[in-house]
Amino acid sequence: MNESLRCPYCRSELPRQSLEVASCLRCSTRHHKHCVAAHGACTILGCEARVVLLGGKRFNLDELAGQLDLGAIPFRVHDGLPEQEPRFLRVEDAIDDSGKGGRARVELVLKQSSVKRGQRVRGSVIVNTPKALIVQRAGLSLETRVETQLASTHSRRATRRKTKVIQREVVFAGQRRGNAGARLVDGVYKMLGKASDRLMTIPAGRREYPFSFHIDLAFAASVHHSHGGEEDHVETELTARVVIPFGQDLTDRQALTIL
Repeated sequence: MNESLRCPYCRSELPRQSLEVASCLRCSTRHHKHCVAAHGACTILGCEARVVLLGGKRFNLDELAGQLDLGAIPFRVHDGLPEQEPRFLRVEDAIDDSGKGGRARVELVLKQSSVKRGQRVRGSVIVNTPKALIVQRAGLSLETRVETQLASTHSRRATRRKTKVIQREVVFAGQRRGNAGARLVDGVYKMLGKASDRLMTIPAGRREYPFSFHIDLAFAASVHHSHGGEEDHVETELTARVVIPFGQDLTDRQALTIL
Protein backbone atom coordinates (compact mmCIF):
# COMPACT_ATOMS: atom_id res chain seq x y z
CA MET A 1 0.00 0.00 0.00
CA ASN A 2 1.35 3.45 -0.93
CA GLU A 3 2.30 5.45 2.17
CA SER A 4 0.28 8.43 0.88
CA LEU A 5 -2.87 6.33 1.27
CA ARG A 6 -2.28 5.73 4.96
CA CYS A 7 -3.16 8.01 7.85
CA PRO A 8 0.12 9.19 9.46
CA TYR A 9 -1.49 9.02 12.92
CA CYS A 10 -3.01 5.52 13.02
CA ARG A 11 -1.13 4.11 9.97
CA SER A 12 -4.29 2.50 8.62
CA GLU A 13 -5.65 2.90 5.11
CA LEU A 14 -7.24 6.16 3.97
CA PRO A 15 -10.12 6.25 1.49
CA ARG A 16 -9.26 8.34 -1.57
CA GLN A 17 -12.33 10.58 -1.35
CA SER A 18 -14.42 10.66 1.79
CA LEU A 19 -15.93 12.96 4.40
CA GLU A 20 -13.93 10.84 6.87
CA VAL A 21 -10.67 12.39 5.63
CA ALA A 22 -9.35 15.84 6.63
CA SER A 23 -6.48 17.62 4.87
CA CYS A 24 -4.05 19.88 6.71
CA LEU A 25 -4.52 23.46 5.52
CA ARG A 26 -0.77 24.14 5.70
CA CYS A 27 0.91 21.02 4.29
CA SER A 28 -2.08 19.16 2.73
CA THR A 29 -1.32 15.94 4.62
CA ARG A 30 -4.43 13.78 4.86
CA HIS A 31 -5.59 12.16 8.10
CA HIS A 32 -8.70 10.41 9.31
CA LYS A 33 -10.77 13.28 10.74
CA HIS A 34 -11.09 11.51 14.10
CA CYS A 35 -7.31 10.95 14.25
CA VAL A 36 -6.24 14.52 13.59
CA ALA A 37 -8.99 15.89 15.86
CA ALA A 38 -7.89 13.59 18.70
CA HIS A 39 -4.23 14.61 18.21
CA GLY A 40 -5.13 18.31 18.12
CA ALA A 41 -2.68 19.25 15.34
CA CYS A 42 -1.21 17.99 12.10
CA THR A 43 1.05 15.04 12.93
CA ILE A 44 3.79 16.05 10.46
CA LEU A 45 6.92 17.19 12.31
CA GLY A 46 7.53 20.90 11.72
CA CYS A 47 3.98 21.56 10.54
CA GLU A 48 1.63 20.96 13.48
CA ALA A 49 -1.05 23.22 11.99
CA ARG A 50 -4.39 23.29 13.79
CA VAL A 51 -6.73 23.99 10.86
CA VAL A 52 -7.90 21.37 8.35
CA LEU A 53 -10.09 21.17 5.27
CA LEU A 54 -13.00 18.76 5.49
CA GLY A 55 -15.75 18.58 2.90
CA GLY A 56 -14.56 21.87 1.40
CA LYS A 57 -14.81 23.73 4.74
CA ARG A 58 -12.17 24.94 7.18
CA PHE A 59 -12.23 23.58 10.72
CA ASN A 60 -10.23 24.49 13.80
CA LEU A 61 -9.28 21.12 15.32
CA ASP A 62 -10.72 21.86 18.76
CA GLU A 63 -13.97 22.85 17.05
CA LEU A 64 -13.88 19.63 15.00
CA ALA A 65 -13.19 17.57 18.14
CA GLY A 66 -16.24 19.16 19.75
CA GLN A 67 -18.44 18.27 16.78
CA LEU A 68 -17.09 14.70 16.83
CA ASP A 69 -17.74 14.46 20.61
CA LEU A 70 -14.07 13.84 21.43
CA GLY A 71 -14.14 15.58 24.78
CA ALA A 72 -13.69 19.16 23.52
CA ILE A 73 -16.06 21.44 25.45
CA PRO A 74 -16.63 25.10 24.48
CA PHE A 75 -15.73 27.86 26.94
CA ARG A 76 -18.43 30.39 27.83
CA VAL A 77 -17.01 33.84 27.03
CA HIS A 78 -17.64 36.65 29.53
CA ASP A 79 -14.89 39.08 28.47
CA GLY A 80 -12.62 39.14 25.43
CA LEU A 81 -13.14 38.29 21.78
CA PRO A 82 -15.26 35.14 21.26
CA GLU A 83 -13.07 34.00 18.36
CA GLN A 84 -9.88 34.23 20.44
CA GLU A 85 -8.37 31.08 21.96
CA PRO A 86 -8.94 29.36 24.28
CA ARG A 87 -12.30 28.40 22.76
CA PHE A 88 -12.42 24.74 23.78
CA LEU A 89 -11.26 22.68 26.75
CA ARG A 90 -10.09 19.18 25.87
CA VAL A 91 -10.88 16.76 28.71
CA GLU A 92 -9.59 13.18 28.82
CA ASP A 93 -11.18 10.25 30.63
CA ALA A 94 -11.08 10.60 34.40
CA ILE A 95 -8.46 8.60 36.30
CA ASP A 96 -9.62 6.96 39.55
CA ASP A 97 -7.66 5.91 42.62
CA SER A 98 -9.82 4.25 45.26
CA GLY A 99 -7.30 4.89 48.05
CA LYS A 100 -7.98 7.29 50.88
CA GLY A 101 -8.55 10.77 49.58
CA GLY A 102 -7.92 12.70 52.81
CA ARG A 103 -10.10 15.74 53.49
CA ALA A 104 -12.40 16.87 50.70
CA ARG A 105 -10.48 19.27 48.48
CA VAL A 106 -9.73 20.11 44.86
CA GLU A 107 -6.27 20.61 43.40
CA LEU A 108 -5.39 22.40 40.17
CA VAL A 109 -2.09 21.03 38.86
CA LEU A 110 -0.37 22.52 35.80
CA LYS A 111 2.36 20.61 33.99
CA GLN A 112 4.09 23.93 33.35
CA SER A 113 3.56 27.22 35.15
CA SER A 114 4.47 29.14 31.99
CA VAL A 115 3.55 28.60 28.34
CA LYS A 116 4.37 30.33 25.08
CA ARG A 117 1.59 31.84 23.03
CA GLY A 118 0.47 29.44 20.31
CA GLN A 119 1.04 26.38 22.53
CA ARG A 120 -1.22 24.22 24.73
CA VAL A 121 -1.72 24.47 28.46
CA ARG A 122 -1.86 21.02 30.05
CA GLY A 123 -2.84 20.07 33.56
CA SER A 124 -5.29 18.22 35.78
CA VAL A 125 -8.14 18.98 38.15
CA ILE A 126 -7.91 16.50 41.04
CA VAL A 127 -10.75 15.87 43.48
CA ASN A 128 -9.86 14.18 46.76
CA THR A 129 -12.56 13.00 49.15
CA PRO A 130 -12.57 10.56 52.10
CA LYS A 131 -16.17 9.55 51.36
CA ALA A 132 -18.65 9.76 48.50
CA LEU A 133 -19.16 13.43 47.63
CA ILE A 134 -22.40 14.86 46.23
CA VAL A 135 -21.59 17.68 43.78
CA GLN A 136 -23.48 19.78 41.30
CA ARG A 137 -20.71 20.43 38.80
CA ALA A 138 -16.96 20.79 38.31
CA GLY A 139 -15.48 23.51 36.16
CA LEU A 140 -12.46 25.57 35.16
CA SER A 141 -12.28 29.32 34.64
CA LEU A 142 -9.60 31.51 33.09
CA GLU A 143 -9.15 35.20 33.79
CA THR A 144 -6.61 37.69 32.44
CA ARG A 145 -6.62 41.10 34.05
CA VAL A 146 -4.65 44.32 33.85
CA GLU A 147 -3.82 45.91 37.19
CA THR A 148 -2.61 49.51 37.20
CA GLN A 149 -1.19 51.01 40.37
CA LEU A 150 -0.85 54.78 40.59
CA ALA A 151 1.31 56.34 43.28
CA SER A 152 -0.53 59.13 45.06
CA THR A 153 1.20 62.50 45.35
CA HIS A 154 -0.93 63.46 48.36
CA SER A 155 -0.64 60.32 50.50
CA ARG A 156 1.34 57.15 50.90
CA ARG A 157 -1.55 55.03 49.67
CA ALA A 158 -1.49 53.96 46.03
CA THR A 159 -4.56 53.80 43.80
CA ARG A 160 -5.18 50.43 42.17
CA ARG A 161 -7.37 49.77 39.14
CA LYS A 162 -8.16 46.27 37.86
CA THR A 163 -9.63 45.56 34.43
CA LYS A 164 -10.61 42.14 33.14
CA VAL A 165 -9.58 41.67 29.50
CA ILE A 166 -10.24 37.93 29.14
CA GLN A 167 -12.68 35.93 31.21
CA ARG A 168 -14.21 32.58 30.30
CA GLU A 169 -15.35 29.41 32.03
CA VAL A 170 -16.28 25.84 31.22
CA VAL A 171 -18.10 23.07 33.07
CA PHE A 172 -16.49 19.71 32.30
CA ALA A 173 -18.49 17.46 34.63
CA GLY A 174 -22.01 17.60 36.02
CA GLN A 175 -24.77 20.10 35.35
CA ARG A 176 -24.09 22.32 32.36
CA ARG A 177 -26.10 25.18 30.96
CA GLY A 178 -27.68 24.36 27.60
CA ASN A 179 -27.35 21.17 25.57
CA ALA A 180 -23.76 21.49 24.38
CA GLY A 181 -21.79 18.40 25.28
CA ALA A 182 -24.81 16.55 26.66
CA ARG A 183 -23.36 13.20 25.63
CA LEU A 184 -20.19 13.92 27.57
CA VAL A 185 -22.18 14.88 30.63
CA ASP A 186 -24.20 11.68 30.39
CA GLY A 187 -20.94 9.76 30.13
CA VAL A 188 -19.54 11.51 33.18
CA TYR A 189 -22.72 10.70 35.09
CA LYS A 190 -22.29 7.03 34.27
CA MET A 191 -18.62 7.16 35.12
CA LEU A 192 -19.18 8.86 38.46
CA GLY A 193 -22.06 6.66 39.56
CA LYS A 194 -25.74 7.18 40.35
CA ALA A 195 -26.90 10.78 39.84
CA SER A 196 -30.12 12.71 39.65
CA ASP A 197 -30.93 15.25 36.96
CA ARG A 198 -28.88 17.91 38.74
CA LEU A 199 -26.47 16.14 41.10
CA MET A 200 -23.74 13.57 40.73
CA THR A 201 -21.69 11.47 43.14
CA ILE A 202 -17.90 11.35 43.18
CA PRO A 203 -16.82 8.14 44.93
CA ALA A 204 -14.38 8.15 47.84
CA GLY A 205 -10.73 8.40 46.88
CA ARG A 206 -8.96 10.47 44.26
CA ARG A 207 -10.33 11.44 40.84
CA GLU A 208 -8.17 13.19 38.26
CA TYR A 209 -9.48 15.03 35.19
CA PRO A 210 -6.59 15.64 32.73
CA PHE A 211 -7.24 18.66 30.49
CA SER A 212 -5.63 20.88 27.90
CA PHE A 213 -6.46 24.00 25.92
CA HIS A 214 -4.77 26.13 23.29
CA ILE A 215 -3.43 29.65 23.89
CA ASP A 216 -3.86 32.09 21.00
CA LEU A 217 -0.83 33.76 19.38
CA ALA A 218 -2.56 37.07 20.10
CA PHE A 219 -3.20 36.23 23.78
CA ALA A 220 -2.12 38.91 26.25
CA ALA A 221 1.39 38.18 27.51
CA SER A 222 2.19 38.40 31.22
CA VAL A 223 3.78 41.81 31.78
CA HIS A 224 5.19 43.61 34.82
CA HIS A 225 6.66 47.05 34.21
CA SER A 226 6.68 50.55 35.66
CA HIS A 227 7.03 54.02 34.20
CA GLY A 228 6.96 57.23 36.16
CA GLY A 229 4.66 56.78 39.11
CA GLU A 230 2.61 54.05 37.41
CA GLU A 231 2.99 50.29 37.56
CA ASP A 232 1.22 47.91 35.17
CA HIS A 233 0.70 44.18 35.64
CA VAL A 234 -0.93 41.77 33.18
CA GLU A 235 -1.71 38.48 34.89
CA THR A 236 -3.55 35.27 33.97
CA GLU A 237 -5.07 32.97 36.57
CA LEU A 238 -6.85 29.62 36.36
CA THR A 239 -9.43 28.54 38.93
CA ALA A 240 -10.81 25.02 39.44
CA ARG A 241 -14.13 24.89 41.23
CA VAL A 242 -16.29 22.01 42.45
CA VAL A 243 -19.77 23.23 43.38
CA ILE A 244 -21.21 21.55 46.49
CA PRO A 245 -25.00 21.98 46.71
CA PHE A 246 -25.18 21.51 50.49
CA GLY A 247 -21.85 22.93 51.63
CA GLN A 248 -18.88 25.13 50.81
CA ASP A 249 -17.51 24.97 47.27
CA LEU A 250 -14.03 23.52 46.72
CA THR A 251 -11.63 25.82 44.83
CA ASP A 252 -7.98 26.04 43.88
CA ARG A 253 -6.14 28.70 41.89
CA GLN A 254 -2.91 28.77 39.93
CA ALA A 255 -1.14 31.63 38.19
CA LEU A 256 -0.22 31.01 34.55
CA THR A 257 2.61 32.98 32.95
CA ILE A 258 2.06 33.68 29.24
CA LEU A 259 5.30 34.21 27.31
